[in-house]
Amino acid sequence: MTSTVVLPGDAITLPHASDDDGNEAGTVLQLGAGVRHVPPGSTVVPTRAGTLTSLHRPPRRTIVYVDSASSSSSGNSGPRYVPALRDVVLGTIVGKAGDMEKAYYRVRISNSAVPEAVLHASTGFAHGTSRKTRPNLLPGATVYGRVCGLQSVRIVSEPELECFDDRTGLEAGFGEIKGGMLADISLAYARRLLAPKTVNNDDDDDDNNNQVVTVVDVIGRFVPFEIAVGRNGRIWIDSQSCEVTVAIIRAIQESENLNQFEMEQKVAQFLKNVKK
Repeated sequence: MTSTVVLPGDAITLPHASDDDGNEAGTVLQLGAGVRHVPPGSTVVPTRAGTLTSLHRPPRRTIVYVDSASSSSSGNSGPRYVPALRDVVLGTIVGKAGDMEKAYYRVRISNSAVPEAVLHASTGFAHGTSRKTRPNLLPGATVYGRVCGLQSVRIVSEPELECFDDRTGLEAGFGEIKGGMLADISLAYARRLLAPKTVNNDDDDDDNNNQVVTVVDVIGRFVPFEIAVGRNGRIWIDSQSCEVTVAIIRAIQESENLNQFEMEQKVAQFLKNVKK
């Protein structure tokens, strides 16, 4: 994984998309958030200031995106989340409109430059095509979904969500999330938690040294829990008790800028007294 500081409009030299053996053929270079292609040709420019990051995702995909540091959204200033295709987000149902097969939900996306998204009742769920199995979501319900489309509305792009795995057609953890607690983290931290655990390291051929240990891995050594991370800087946690859930949230939030040793100590500090 490589990083370079960029400003909007800077000329970007994209990395060569190559696989683990150095072969470029068959490897896909994907543009993520904060990067825009300017046709014709292959000109690519950043749309916001931040760190241009190139991340290899096995087996044959390299993602290039601009990451911007930000504080948690609990009253602190910082950049807002800008929806991008295939981002996973945590949102809240605020209403329903339309009739029959054209019904859709309005979903509030916290911390976002575009405050609401559209989630179609029939096509947005794994079993939505059948009225008998279609979920009926009430205002206030939490949903975990993926951005599958961006529709231009005035000068912004309104995201469209889907709550299923588009590769398998199954729910795969998407959809309504019940119980647990929601909390805020920074946008950059959310992206790190969502990143694959295996990354390329050209300076070391030892695969064991390429394994990234996250705070989620360390917490799992202490207690069983469930987590959903939204690219919009929201996390959902559920565990065996409210006390444990609160401790997990605090451990995650306070571990953002720690190295691995410090992070493991922080997790132990919060969980040693609540572990059963």
